[in-house]
This record gives sequence, structure tokens and C-alpha cells, in this order.
Amino acid sequence: MRDSQFYIGIIFVFLGSLTAGFITGRSAERREEKELSKVIDWNTKHIHSLGVNSAVEKQNSELLIQILNVLEGNEVKTVPRNIPISGLLNSDEPIEDDDVPHTFEQVNQDQQEVDRGIRAAANNNLFQNEALHNILNILKDSLI
Repeated sequence: MRDSQFYIGIIFVFLGSLTAGFITGRSAERREEKELSKVIDWNTKHIHSLGVNSAVEKQNSELLIQILNVLEGNEVKTVPRNIPISGLLNSDEPIEDDDVPHTFEQVNQDQQEVDRGIRAAANNNLFQNEALHNILNILKDSLI
């Protein structure tokens, strides 16, 4: 009788350990999913912010071209003053996007997209830098 109680006790301890391990594992998975969701939501915010930056840079590039046209006596097009940025610059909150999977592969894809966006912005800034130098040279030559 004593041996059977001992084995039943071992079985209860074993089943209790399995249950506790399962519950702890599920809790860790939920915590990881929650943290992964935060990263993906912030990545989505960064990608949207890069889009806003691109819209502003596009308009600035067009303005620079038109300024050069004025200085060189070429035809000048009208450039609208407003830039549709939809209030994204004023928000300090991430953007929740349930359309993307919350996986580490998605985090990697998002980071690559952010990197491409940053490099595209830098490339556009190089163009704007060249245009500003041209404007400066034209203005200096016209004042001499």
C-alpha cells in the first residue's frame, strides 16, 4: 500500500510539474508575442514617417527645380504650398497594423524597408544639395 501511495505521489508531482511548465511556457509565448507586436507597430510607424519625409522631400525638390528655372530664365511651374502629411508628425504613438504577421521574419523585412527608406532620403538630399550649390553659384555670379 505504501508503495502505491509513493507512485501515485510521484505521478501527481510529475503531472503538476508538466502543468506548471506548460502554463509558464504559454505565458512566455504571450509575453514574446506582445513584445514582437510592439516592435512591428513601431516599425510600421517608422515606415509611415519615411513616407511623410519622402513627400516633403519631393515637394522641396520641385521647389528647387522651379527656383533654378527662375534664375536661369526658364519656364516656371506652380508648386502647391500644402503637403499632405496627415498629422503623422504630431503623433508619438506607434501605428497598430494587424494586416502584417507578427513574426521575426516581418521584423527583418520591416528593418530592411526602413534601411531602404533612409538611404533613399539620403540620396534625395544629395540631389537637393547639388541644386542648392547651383542656386548659390547663379546668385553669386549675378551679384558680381
